[in-house]
Amino acid sequence: MLAHADATGDQRVFIAVKRAVDCTMDGYAACRKINFTLHDVMYADVLESLFVRTGDRKYLDFGLRLYHECPDLEKFLRQPEIGNKFQRCYNDGHGATVTEVIRMLFWFGSATGDQEYLRIGLRAVSAMSRWIMPSGALVSEECVSASPNPWNVGYEYCAMFEREFTLIKAGATVGDALHFDAAEHLWLNAAQGSREPDGSAVLYCSHENRLSIHDEMGKRQRFSPTHAQIAVCCNPNAARIASYFIANAWMKPGGAEPALAAALYAPCEMKTEIAGTPVRIEEATSYPYSGEVKITLTPAKPAAFCLWLRNPAWSENTKIVCANADIRRDGGFLQVRKEWKAGDTVAIHFDQTIREIPAVNGEMALQYGPLLYVLPVKGQTKTVKTYAKSGFKDYHVSMDSDAVTDLSLSADQRGRAFGFLPKPVAGTNPDFPLDNPPVVLEGTMPRKDGSPMSVTLVPMGAKSAELRRVTFSMGNRERNG
Repeated sequence: MLAHADATGDQRVFIAVKRAVDCTMDGYAACRKINFTLHDVMYADVLESLFVRTGDRKYLDFGLRLYHECPDLEKFLRQPEIGNKFQRCYNDGHGATVTEVIRMLFWFGSATGDQEYLRIGLRAVSAMSRWIMPSGALVSEECVSASPNPWNVGYEYCAMFEREFTLIKAGATVGDALHFDAAEHLWLNAAQGSREPDGSAVLYCSHENRLSIHDEMGKRQRFSPTHAQIAVCCNPNAARIASYFIANAWMKPGGAEPALAAALYAPCEMKTEIAGTPVRIEEATSYPYSGEVKITLTPAKPAAFCLWLRNPAWSENTKIVCANADIRRDGGFLQVRKEWKAGDTVAIHFDQTIREIPAVNGEMALQYGPLLYVLPVKGQTKTVKTYAKSGFKDYHVSMDSDAVTDLSLSADQRGRAFGFLPKPVAGTNPDFPLDNPPVVLEGTMPRKDGSPMSVTLVPMGAKSAELRRVTFSMGNRERNG
């Protein structure tokens, strides 16, 4: 409802939300103990929005009450891990729940000025990174209860959304580009790889390497628009994850200097006001399939301010071209300063190379630019449920009997991107890039017997990669002939 109020400007909706929240808070004022159920504490998301809009301290105070009274919440956040095991005292370590609560700390830290909240929050985010798949997904076969093995441990779509939102909150609060890097990696890889490109179905839970989609993990691994057979939470979150990513693509850094920050890259248009001047920004790019980004600025009148451009950690030799600008690096951002006039442009070239992404089982995935590239495995779909008058369906996918999966990466070629080269694909539709990816990786991989096989790797979310291998072991030397 708050999003609707923002989008439409309808203050009646905002007033209705505020009245409902005030009524709830009044109802708990005389209540000595709140009886919490799953996700209740994240009422804090609504409280934070109202606090930001009104400045009224009562919303912050009620959020702090939820934090301090929720059983085992502080205990978990202060020690997310015990030894080499995930701390499961809070809601049994439920993946979506434990990653969502971390972002409360960034609100409390910025609103109260108490740096201890930020320290706890950053430690919790760091601890979570040890339970992450190569694709960026948090282990959550409902609970964080196993090491992130890409073959036999699942992850959940709800946890993907909650982790992305928490990472964005962390980045926005402390100004660390690495949190935005992680949010982008999750969105472009795990999140795309767990849904159909047209949005018609998602996987409630998924394995990283998928050679079967047949109700594994308690009927959670199937393509479905509803997942009514288990719970209907993952499907709306699969829509929210895109909205929150887009909404946070541009931000305003704190500090006295007027500035705008490109936190997450995508083709977009943004209108705002900076230094008292209306500004329109157009971002033209085919990122993540290309490393080229062009930003055109149109201020209503000449205005001096700084553009903060996130430099992804994978781009070691980023180049910026902007006439008459002062360009310097600040941590994970490149700062571009000048007096901007209508029509001024910034051209960014990100250095895309093929990189190794290790998995806990000793295998590795291949990343080119911000995307993981995977081996599609041939399979056949089988409808298991249809929805009246909608055209939607639930379905399984079974591997073809002649599918080849016994491939590895060539040790001979390790220093030369394992022999893979990017290849642009002509005639693709930029509005539907995952139906027919505009860039693929072509190369040769050894089979188990050492014989070479020519393969084409595609982005993780490609339609052709419903079944896939994401990670590979290091194989024997290739044999000639």
